Amino acid sequence: MRITHKRVVDEMGRPREAIIPWEQFVELQEVLGLDFTPDEEKELISARRDLEEGNWDSFVGSEEIRLELNH
Repeated sequence: MRITHKRVVDEMGRPREAIIPWEQFVELQEVLGLDFTPDEEKELISARRDLEEGNWDSFVGSEEIRLELNH
């Protein structure tokens, strides 16, 4: 990913801020996973816990998803 930006410098010429286009900001949020709602974050934490604990009944298999999509 290439980020187009404008550099804001202080009176000594040191970089202090960067201004990026909104579309790139949104894309960065999505890539970094910062665009989730609090409820979505809770669901992800719960899913990770289920995965770590081996609670496979909490997950849907790919075959089940494929059958649902075909109906």
